[in-house]
Amino acid sequence: MIKWENEGDVRASHGADSFSQEAASVRLSGSESGEIATELRQCRRLQCAEIDELATRYAIPRIALADFAVTHVVFLDDNWFEFEKYSRAPAECAMAYVIPCLDHLGDLKDIAALSLDFDKVALWTRRVSMLGAENFFAPRIARPLTVHSTPLEWLQANRDGVVIIDLPRARGLLQSAGPLAVANAEFGLKLRNELTVAPPEILVIAPEVEP
Repeated sequence: MIKWENEGDVRASHGADSFSQEAASVRLSGSESGEIATELRQCRRLQCAEIDELATRYAIPRIALADFAVTHVVFLDDNWFEFEKYSRAPAECAMAYVIPCLDHLGDLKDIAALSLDFDKVALWTRRVSMLGAENFFAPRIARPLTVHSTPLEWLQANRDGVVIIDLPRARGLLQSAGPLAVANAEFGLKLRNELTVAPPEILVIAPEVEP
């Protein structure tokens, strides 16, 4: 379990009982990476008033925001980000939300940074390939796995399903997780094309010709 830097403040402002009931289902347990947990503890966790404002503005269930924190990051190419304190270009930093990322086995493996308008998502270490990977082996009882086109769509669905961040690494998992569901046909066609792997080039070995 990660003990957040300002968890006491959140409890005081919202009440210990209601806070524990709402956040219990999103707290992390099991195998944790010390490096990831340390970085998350140093970020400022959102206060209840901030969570309420985000939930209202973007129609997101409050429970989906319960582990949100905020810090300064630098968004890099290829869906990477770096914390401002480690960056060589701090002038390019921006405020962003950060959340813990679990892998498909449910272990804490990475941190995702989300832009304040939820338009951009990036990973710190690229140890996972998508948001919501822990949902791969969650009981679905014949329900398809939903693939969302944006982080905001995923949050509005209360983090049900996944959001692809690193397609080459996510492709194998997604191909084995079908059936998949999407919100619209346009994204479905795009996803099908992205998950289709062309066969390798095959060469015929010519028989050796005896002299």
